[in-house]
Amino acid sequence: MQIKNLKCEFLTNPIVIDNRKPRFSWIISTDEYNVLQASYRIVVSSERQNLEENNYDIWDSGIVSSDECIGMEYAGLKLKSKAKE
Repeated sequence: MQIKNLKCEFLTNPIVIDNRKPRFSWIISTDEYNVLQASYRIVVSSERQNLEENNYDIWDSGIVSSDECIGMEYAGLKLKSKAKE
């Protein structure tokens, strides 16, 4: 089983998003029959290295029992803008 077509705000690798609570989506891909998603976990970190070290400093949804995989809303810390203010 693989997770494919990861999206944020229905975009692949967006450079900019304008939603304070972006939504995530994905597709489950498998060659087997009758395989369904039973749960998911979304993690967000400020840096790629943090992800690699399992340091989810922005958000960890925890394991959510759900077969949903479209439009899962972000519920972590307030996201910071990279724009100059």
